[in-house]
Amino acid sequence: MERVVIRRGRACIKNHNLEGLRYLCKDVVGSSSRVSTISLYKLFLNNVCIYGTQEMVVWLVELFFEYFNEIDRMALRQLFFYSKRLTERNKGIDTAWFDEFVLAAMRV
Repeated sequence: MERVVIRRGRACIKNHNLEGLRYLCKDVVGSSSRVSTISLYKLFLNNVCIYGTQEMVVWLVELFFEYFNEIDRMALRQLFFYSKRLTERNKGIDTAWFDEFVLAAMRV
């Protein structure tokens, strides 16, 4: 099950299909499967920073604050600082924007 979700998620990211990614994540959270939401979030965020769009990053940041509890957010916070380096490969995401808006939200 987890491999299927990862494969579908990566395909949505590479095709810039935000609605498909939203639907996939909603389906995973709503199901009773044993897929780790934290590991999927890390994987999807890294893939979005390499292949995705700024709109996808904004959605993942919103999801970060809405879905995860405070302890999970503390554990995942450092992921965003690593992800900034991954945006350097992606021409669809402005690194300065990522630093100014996304990392500023993580520093609070």
